[in-house]
Amino acid sequence: MRNKSFVKFAKWISSVGIKGLGVFLVAGAAMWVYAADIDWPANPVNLTSQGVVGEFVTLSASKYSTGAGYNGVNDYCENLVDHEGSHVCTPMEMINTYNFNTSVLPPSEYALVNNPTGGDGFANDCEGWSNLKGYVGNITTGSRDQMVFGSVWDFDEQRSIIMQCNHIKTKALPFACCK
Repeated sequence: MRNKSFVKFAKWISSVGIKGLGVFLVAGAAMWVYAADIDWPANPVNLTSQGVVGEFVTLSASKYSTGAGYNGVNDYCENLVDHEGSHVCTPMEMINTYNFNTSVLPPSEYALVNNPTGGDGFANDCEGWSNLKGYVGNITTGSRDQMVFGSVWDFDEQRSIIMQCNHIKTKALPFACCK
């Protein structure tokens, strides 16, 4: 019975050709690696987070006051001594930090984060960190067409909230930096 099964299997392999054999070998090797539970080098770059999502490292020294745009605010983080190459955090990175390394979080603070658009497109990042007014329109004519908001991470509540951009500027909030 075993010989018959082997002969059937050999005929099937020969019928699928070289590409089929390659696919079979790769799939088989992948299943073996998964099932073998091999210990890969633990934390090869000394990261405490899991996967490829970054985590919080520090607060920027610079505050939101210039309307520097994405490149400018990322420079606030990227140029920090001991944290070169960091960037403004996303909420996903903040959550990753809560999951894997809460020891690096400040005890009570607000900080700015980049966030995906919320609803109408003016509720995420102060128009690419360039709007200091808190609205779109002309204040001298009384036209305030649309309020503009930015994402603020509330460390006490462990969540992202939105705040009007002119209030963010008044509070002189730092940016949360992740790497």
